[in-house]
Parts: sequence; structure tokens; C-alpha cells
Amino acid sequence: MKGVSLVAKISSAVLTSLALYLLLKGCVITSIFPLAILSLIVIRHNGREWLSGVDAIQFNCDEKFLTNVHGVCDLGGRITAEDLKDIVENKFAVHRRLRQRVVSTIIWPYWEDVENFDINDHVEVIKGVKSQRQIEEFLSEEISRPLNLRLAPWKFFFIEQYRDENHSAFIMKFHHCLGDGVVMAKAAFAMTSLKEASPTSSSSSPSPRRAGKQGGLLHSISMLPKFVKALMKLLLLPADPLSPFKRAVHVQRRAAAWSEEHLPLSLVKSTAAALGTSINDVLMGLVTSALRQYAKSHNLELDALSRSQGMQSAMWVSLRPLEYLTDTHSPQEFGNYIGACYTKLPFHLQDPVKLVRDMKGQIDELKTSPEPYVAYGLLALMGYLPLPLARFMWKNVAFKVTASISTLPGPRMPLRFASQQLTGLMFHVPVTGTIAMLITAFTYNGRVSLGINTDADVIPDPDTVVHLFHQEVRALASQCNVTE
Repeated sequence: MKGVSLVAKISSAVLTSLALYLLLKGCVITSIFPLAILSLIVIRHNGREWLSGVDAIQFNCDEKFLTNVHGVCDLGGRITAEDLKDIVENKFAVHRRLRQRVVSTIIWPYWEDVENFDINDHVEVIKGVKSQRQIEEFLSEEISRPLNLRLAPWKFFFIEQYRDENHSAFIMKFHHCLGDGVVMAKAAFAMTSLKEASPTSSSSSPSPRRAGKQGGLLHSISMLPKFVKALMKLLLLPADPLSPFKRAVHVQRRAAAWSEEHLPLSLVKSTAAALGTSINDVLMGLVTSALRQYAKSHNLELDALSRSQGMQSAMWVSLRPLEYLTDTHSPQEFGNYIGACYTKLPFHLQDPVKLVRDMKGQIDELKTSPEPYVAYGLLALMGYLPLPLARFMWKNVAFKVTASISTLPGPRMPLRFASQQLTGLMFHVPVTGTIAMLITAFTYNGRVSLGINTDADVIPDPDTVVHLFHQEVRALASQCNVTE
């Protein structure tokens, strides 16, 4: 151990000197690499339970602790607050990670056990919320509220009488540093049971940790040009021009809405088949079409976006196999294993069919690209940096896009929670800097739901976008001679 410590000290001194030299020479970006390695050396020789690089950037980039995912769960019957507390405590908060809090340091945040963990700190009953409009207003305000840093970074809000006296609902809120949408959805689904029996996952499903690691040395060498191309794209991508959908200064007042009337998944699937595209292509294309229609109805000027051939969006991709979400034999994991792909929403195209096919072309190209893995590596690299430098890099790299889009396929069968069926389920991705629109498409029990979380000064009525999206889906289905 003494030899290792001496090596660590010498390496730290050399790396510090190199980083200072590069900074003095004005090579800010190049200095990141020795600083990242220096941070790793310091952390590896400390006994604390440090956050991983990607988890750390999710925490460090969030100066107001607002990078929280919100899930809205609508029940087909009524439960009590005690029912919710009992299930959350005994099926969700059983994992040690969910009984720990994050402690911030100038170098890197770390996990620490919460003393005297109390489930009452994590379940709050809210009054006066009965309609979807009221819960949307509550959520719009809650999105702009931070979690309590003294506690584990998650919370549930319970509505005992939602819509009428015979139905309940709850909202779950967790910070993104706990994990990505797939692992946290898996933790949430562990609180439920299937209404009917469903086929079990195949035992031959690839392990989450081994996904994407096939092909050997020759395959890796052949992929090198694609890795370089993806890296250059991520680093050199120009920022979107200012437009009605993108402002120079971020406003913390948010507006949230989601589908009250759920679309049949079969309708979207049949439309995609008629066009020779995927469901994801249709969803991405028609989100673009709905935003175009919104801009037109509100007399918004989109010349800047048309001149740049569209609006940049970050499409988040899980690097875990989706089978992990429903595989009851896989142990619960935490942490973020996600990457991002940059796509361009083609605002210059007016025909929905051309929109969908344009998105298909972009997404097909990305299917063979290492871009999500390169993005994951860049996120981890930024997470390894000391706090001030990490925030500086995040602000200069992450805010080039106007929209952030996530798609998540959920369970195909209806779930039960405390003996009541989950009739509605929607997730909202977290606020991120100056990105004005955060859009989620989620499938559950044969239905598609769209959720949108926006800067209220950019889109004060996101429910209109959701309504227009439904109209666009049905119009395109009709054009393709597809019926419900």
C-alpha cells in the first residue's frame, strides 16, 4: 500500500503540474484530461462511496438540485396513505441506495447512509388536487422545487381522492443521480404485480453489463473511424439559433402536461408498418409535426429553424438491454448507463410522411453509430472533473439543443398496485439548463402517452401540443388507411 500511495502522490503532482501548464497556455479543453485522471487517483485512494462519473455529472451540473424525474401513477381504485407508505417502505426503500443521501464536495459527491431513516419524510399527502388539470398545475410547480439534500433523493406525493372519491393517484419523484429511467422504472415496477400472467423473460437475454461488448479486437478497430466521427459531432455541433422555442436565459417557471386520452399502440404500430418505418420513427416525426402546428397556430416565427434545416434535439438512449426492465431474475441496479444521440427535428418539412421518413433516415444511421457510447464516455469524463470545471464544461456542451426527447417502452400487461389496477402511467424527464422542451413518449398496456415539460415562457400551454400530437397521429393513420 505504501508503494501505491507513493505512486499516487507522484502521479498527482505530475498531473497537477501538467494541467496548470496547459491552463496557463490557454489549452482549457486539453487540460480536462489530466484533471480528470487526477480526480480519479484522489478518489480511488479514499474509502468513501463516490458517485460514478455519469451519476456525478447529473448531480454536479444541477446547481439547484432540480434534475428530478417525475412519474404520475393513476389508480383504478382507492387506497390509503398508509397503504402507499407500507408498499414504498417494504418494496421500494428496501435497497440501501434508497436510504442514502448525496454529500457534495469540491472534488466529487459521495453517498452517505441516512441516520434514522423515516418513511414519513418521503411520503407527503397533498390536498385539493382532484382533476388532471389540477395535478398538472401541481406538477408544474413541483418540477421547480428541489428535493431535501439532508434526505435520500426521492419522494412520493399521494392524492387519496383523484377524479372522484373512488380513485387515488400518486406522484413519484427521484433525482437523476440515483439512476436512469430503466433502472428506476424497474425499482418502481417492483412495487406492483401483474394483473394477469405474462411470459417470463428469456434466460438467454444478454446481461446488462455485457451489452454492446461483442465483436472482438478486429471489430473494435473497424469501428474506430465511427467513434472519431461521433466524437467530432458531439464536440463540434453548433448550437441551435435562438427561436421562439429557445431563449438565451432559462426561466424556472415550468408547465407540464400529458395525454389524458391515451392512443392505442396498435394504431401507431400499424401506421409505422404501412410506412415501412418503426414506431419510434412515427413518434419522433409526429412530435415535430405537432410542434410545427403549434407554432403556426400561435403565429410563432420559425424562419431561423427552417434556415438551419430543423431543430436540434437530444434523444436519450438506454445502454442497458430493455429486457432488463421486465426481467424479474435480474438484480436491481442503480446508476446511469445512458447515452445521447443528436437528431434534427425537420421543421422545414411540412408533409408528415416526409417528416417520419426523414426521422427514419436519421435514426437508422444512428443504429450503427457508437454515438450513444461516446456520449456516455463524455458524460463520465465531465463527471470526473472537479465541481467548478464540471459545471463550466456542462454549460458549454449540454445546452446546444432546443429539445430533449426520451422514449421508454413500458409493460405490455396491466399492473396492480395495492390490489388496484394502474390505469395511467407517465414519466417526465428533468429540467436541464436552458433546454426549453423535455418530451417523453411512454407505452404501457397497449397504449401510447405523450408527456411534455416546458419553459412556461416558451410554451405556456403544453396540453395544446399533446392534443395536436394526437390529431397528427390519427390524421397520418387515416392517410395510411389505418383504423383503430
